[in-house]
Amino acid sequence: MTNANALNNEEHLESPLREAVEAVRAEQVPDEVLQRAIVRALDIPSVSVAPPERSRHRGRWVPRRWLGFAVGTAAVVMVAFIWHLGNRSVLADVVKAVSNKTWLHAQGQGPNGVAIEMWYSPKHRIIAMRQGRKEVAETLFANVGQDTIEFYKKDGAGNPLLSRLPIDKDQRKQFSSGESTLNSLFFGRPLQGAAAEELEITGHTEQTIHDGDDIFIEHRFTTRVAENKQPTETVLRVDPETELPVAWESKIGKTRVFSCRVDFPATGPQTIYALGIPRDVEVLDQTPSPDQERILAALKTGRTEFDSYRAVVVESNSADHHANGSLVYQVWRQGLKWRVEQLRQPVRLGQGPHADEVPEGEEPRSWWLERGYEWEKMPESVSDGTQEIRLEKIKVQPRQPDPSNPRYILIVSYKPVATNTFRPRTTDPRPRDYRIMPEFHAYPFLFGAGIWGFQINVDAHPTEGPPRTVLVDSRKKSPSKLPGRIRGARYWVDPSRGYVVQQTQWLKTGQADQSRGGRVEMEELAVSPSGLWYPRVVRELQNSVNLDDGTTNDTFLRFYVDFEAEIPDELFDVNNWGPIE
Repeated sequence: MTNANALNNEEHLESPLREAVEAVRAEQVPDEVLQRAIVRALDIPSVSVAPPERSRHRGRWVPRRWLGFAVGTAAVVMVAFIWHLGNRSVLADVVKAVSNKTWLHAQGQGPNGVAIEMWYSPKHRIIAMRQGRKEVAETLFANVGQDTIEFYKKDGAGNPLLSRLPIDKDQRKQFSSGESTLNSLFFGRPLQGAAAEELEITGHTEQTIHDGDDIFIEHRFTTRVAENKQPTETVLRVDPETELPVAWESKIGKTRVFSCRVDFPATGPQTIYALGIPRDVEVLDQTPSPDQERILAALKTGRTEFDSYRAVVVESNSADHHANGSLVYQVWRQGLKWRVEQLRQPVRLGQGPHADEVPEGEEPRSWWLERGYEWEKMPESVSDGTQEIRLEKIKVQPRQPDPSNPRYILIVSYKPVATNTFRPRTTDPRPRDYRIMPEFHAYPFLFGAGIWGFQINVDAHPTEGPPRTVLVDSRKKSPSKLPGRIRGARYWVDPSRGYVVQQTQWLKTGQADQSRGGRVEMEELAVSPSGLWYPRVVRELQNSVNLDDGTTNDTFLRFYVDFEAEIPDELFDVNNWGPIE
């Protein structure tokens, strides 16, 4: 019996985020809800990818984001707390009072009572924030005007590290949205860009509040962010004498996001060191070299501009046959739209063995593409260009064999169990089932690019790997010492073939760089009609485990791609995702 172990993604999280996940789980929050919360709360677009998932069962991968930016994202982007321009007269006096202030400072508590502090200056275009106790606080300092981000934290071993990165194009959009929101809320400026598209006012109330001997004017806004189903409630408490906000609180549904005191000092932090970061801390400059930028751009182009296609994908553990007990999928893709289906051959009881070999004399590509039209289709995931849904098979209870294929349990229906809503103007989303899409093997997201604590080097003349390639080596500065943890990845990129990745290797703690395990090789390449290279055969070395004796086998993915197939629009309907014949 051969099976494969999906990664336990939580093991690869840094300690604070792992603790947060465990705390949320203690409240019996469903995994898929937790996944969406992590993605949205920590959503700074970055170029990163998960290690290759084991065959048979592909586990969910939680994106590695900057935990230190969580509070800032919650306070700046995720929380909808602005009003339409027509309602600005409600706070006209407040806007007038703060319009000439140089700095906004907020300090208080975030989720689970964690200490948070934020600084923002529209004049200097600086956003700074930190969370946690002072001695272990994670700190972010973004100088938007200079396009730089600095992020300070301690690794799993307690070693402090300050990473310095440029603000990339996608991050710049995020910061611009955050700036626009803060400028509108506190400085009375028009809402612009993505913030104007994502945020919607749904209600406003005003009342006088007595807190002991103090009197405040409380403004309570109910708003909604485009991708959030639950409304956001934001409360600004204003001192009627100074007409300045003194408190700021926000919650989504019944969950408090933060509660802060607010003031407007004349000065603020001009560098990250002003926030208490030791000046002798090690600095890791992660500014990409020109070679890195060129490779990253080429890989993104390959992913995002790949031709529309239909493909049948056959996954097996043998090099000398095409199926025989393998998994078979059908993939449809058209730009940001895709659909992934598992295929099963209908076999009636009493009709003999399950046959999924290519008959002698048949051309494999044509034969398999025809099976994609004939065999039973079980939807796995669907994207309509704005969101992706993942589907779960609902099996009959008590379980019984499927009359059309007695090797499987009878499936009675499907239900969506996860939704990933893309941000406006997203051009490079990651499909859930990217592993069985050929373009994501040829042009993958680079592990660690743009993420704190990774060092990436480009070797133009590697001593190993396929000919004509350059080696991109990405490693954690301070990897976990626990055996089996991912510590980096290596990519052999072929500039002579449009920067297609010919080979990938995942590096694990306790495993030599030259180990066969973790290697992914493109065994056969082809060219799409638009001139982009893609694999016909991918070999994942030592990727599946025999549960009987513990031995490992290689996994083969064979891609039979049809670039001329008719692709009906109804394939990508996320509201009607059932099997389409």
